[in-house]
Amino acid sequence: MVSLNSPDVRILVKLGVDTHSIIHVGVVLNQLGRRLGTLSAPSRTIGYAKLLTWANRFGTLECVGVEGVGSYGARLSRFLRAKGFNVAVVNRPCT
Repeated sequence: MVSLNSPDVRILVKLGVDTHSIIHVGVVLNQLGRRLGTLSAPSRTIGYAKLLTWANRFGTLECVGVEGVGSYGARLSRFLRAKGFNVAVVNRPCT
């Protein structure tokens, strides 16, 4: 039996980011889709790094979804790609 504390077990998490002009709001989900946490960070490079560092505390970040990669999320998307992440485009809901 493998313990969850074993180094052989990786906890995979996903980061989703709702982008805004002044702040971005990130949510981390586990493999079952359960929310593990939410964090608001400035929509600047320091905030992008804060979101990434925070998300990695929950486990191995396997993917990132960003809303608005053509506008408010463009710089975040470039930052994440430069760090080696594939960025999934999340469409804004129709209202």
